[in-house]
Amino acid sequence: MRDAAGSMTHREDADFAFHLAITKAANNQYFEATLRALREHIYVGMKLHGQSLMSDGAKGLQGLFNEHCAIHAAIAARDPEKSSALMLAHLEHSRDRLFGGGFIDLRMPE
Repeated sequence: MRDAAGSMTHREDADFAFHLAITKAANNQYFEATLRALREHIYVGMKLHGQSLMSDGAKGLQGLFNEHCAIHAAIAARDPEKSSALMLAHLEHSRDRLFGGGFIDLRMPE
């Protein structure tokens, strides 16, 4: 992904592999199987997301890479709260980049 961001390309395969690696590391077989089953559909969304990143130039691709790096660092530091918060923010940012934001937060209050 670092090489892709530097060369102004989005690598759906690398993006998907990152998310799949997290499900494997979490030992979440159900989510891993779901990701694999929906792979082609997810790739379509990632391709569209990559195109939206291109409209923001290097900043968009670098921002995505930075989000992935921060998630990886939190996982490596064994910080589940930070990992979870960063992943949620990453997914929300990806959704907003793709669809333009303005969504209502539907999460259950704690």
